[in-house]
Amino acid sequence: MTPSQQQLKKASSARYFVGQRVQYVRESVGMTQVTLAARMGFKDRQTISDIENSRRSLKVEELMALSDIFDKDVEFFMDVLTTVGESQFAWKGSFASREVQEGLISRAQEWMGLLRFLRESAVTPQDPLRRTLRLGAQSTTDMAADCGEAFASLLTLGRLSTVALSAAIEQHLQIPVLWVPLPETICTGAGRMANLDVLYVNSRADVAALTVNLARSLFQLLTWDVLPPAPVSPADAFLGKGAHKPELMAHHFVCALLKPAALQELQEPVSSQAQDPQLSVRSFSQAMVVPLHRALDRGHISARRAARTLGLDLYELRLLFTEHGLASPFEL
Repeated sequence: MTPSQQQLKKASSARYFVGQRVQYVRESVGMTQVTLAARMGFKDRQTISDIENSRRSLKVEELMALSDIFDKDVEFFMDVLTTVGESQFAWKGSFASREVQEGLISRAQEWMGLLRFLRESAVTPQDPLRRTLRLGAQSTTDMAADCGEAFASLLTLGRLSTVALSAAIEQHLQIPVLWVPLPETICTGAGRMANLDVLYVNSRADVAALTVNLARSLFQLLTWDVLPPAPVSPADAFLGKGAHKPELMAHHFVCALLKPAALQELQEPVSSQAQDPQLSVRSFSQAMVVPLHRALDRGHISARRAARTLGLDLYELRLLFTEHGLASPFEL
């Protein structure tokens, strides 16, 4: 990609997420396009529609006006290292309060924003394809099980573990799996936006409960468009009577993917399971940490901004690189 093509791509991407954030904040306060157009001094709502649909860029003075109207910093509309208004999430578990849920979503939006930034900054091209399951509202649980068996062959899982499953997902599906400190009542999660899927695993949770829920979160990503998941759903491994059809389909997919014999291994204590040194738990993911190291080394992002986005301080960021076998690209 030539420098001019890179600039065009960045401009198009920025116009897209700025438009998404204008629409998000407008709808969050219940304001119509007509009302916003009037307050911005535009003749009609079409200009607002063009902005929100990435057909028109915003001028500096227009950004300032939006900042005043919605009481938001200008950075809210321009910050590439977040996905506010662009991403959706589905969590396996429960939240102690609305504040805890909103706090996690805010952090997860920053993790996704950093991943997007690193992908767009990468020299190597990214796979533009997104895998889905051929399932829908009219599909049967047997069809879901068939999909699970097909994916089991695709992922070529050996001895089962959450780490092995996450590594296989990253290798064969190119979906980043981030091992991050989630609230203790959340096992796993799925994040989705227009050009990026992400899975989250609670690095502080019981490993025995994670594999099944990671597979269920994977099912949610693969069926998101046809079977939109709830923002929060129970982390129970098995479902009883009265379960909704999508939950039953997910259950059959997971059982076929992980296989009954393998599910028995999940009940073993962690210490009794064979440990593969190549499959040790590492914070975040190689899919994020290695490109971040490269971006820091090339000056594409500052160490302080990277650390703040990850929720770390500079010392912890250095430790993260050490954990992944990388020399720190910056000095304290």
